Amino acid sequence: MKKAIVIVSKDYSTESIEYYHKIKDKNDLIIVSPTFKDSKKIHSKYPKIKLIEDEIILSKNDYPLINKTSRPNWYYQQFLKYKIVTSLDYDLVHIVDGDSFIDKKILFVEDTLYYTNKNIEINYRYFINEINPKYNIQKRNFITNQICFSKKKLNLLLNSISNVEKSWIDSFCQILIENPEYWFSEYQLYANFIIENSIKNIKVKEIKVFRRLDLLKIVDINKGLKKYSLLAFENSHNGGFLRILRARFFYFFGINLG
Repeated sequence: MKKAIVIVSKDYSTESIEYYHKIKDKNDLIIVSPTFKDSKKIHSKYPKIKLIEDEIILSKNDYPLINKTSRPNWYYQQFLKYKIVTSLDYDLVHIVDGDSFIDKKILFVEDTLYYTNKNIEINYRYFINEINPKYNIQKRNFITNQICFSKKKLNLLLNSISNVEKSWIDSFCQILIENPEYWFSEYQLYANFIIENSIKNIKVKEIKVFRRLDLLKIVDINKGLKKYSLLAFENSHNGGFLRILRARFFYFFGINLG
């Protein structure tokens, strides 16, 4: 079974590349990003790493409806992840959002879906219900910056949505354009589909996540992963004194954040 870890990010870090290079074992490590200014440096240190520009996998010009949605860049990134899984030659693809670090214990665990204790917004459930009410049974939140995708199972999901007249991307965009209050999550839809259609029993397990490492001064990733199953930097999100205090308090006591 061919497997790959794929980091999807505009702002990937050398720290994340180093981390996943150490835990990938014999599997491939791929970075998908808009540009690679430091590609020579990366290939010099990691000769076997694969760098792929996102437009090669999913061209925005091929799907003009994406730009008509309320959040075109956000949805493009989510569609891109599905296209990565369906177009690359791997049976299992563990997608990780950029600057996120996952516990190696959950890497390529296909028979378990991981959720957080944060409530899932109703907007995501509206979208899933529009796709198929059968997939709308889960109120758990599977949006954890990562998931292990099965190419075969994702194709089953997307083939059930595509038709002669529309691709699955155009179908998704049409729903999002006509219903701006609906939100799409690549992770939430896939998890619901797997639970509803799995022949074998799929386990669901709660994990602890901490998404605001950017608010802490110094964090040892390996030590942090003893408290949490997922750590992430969210540099584009708001900071501020009170948020920093809250982040430090939550991290010290091992409480979910995000």
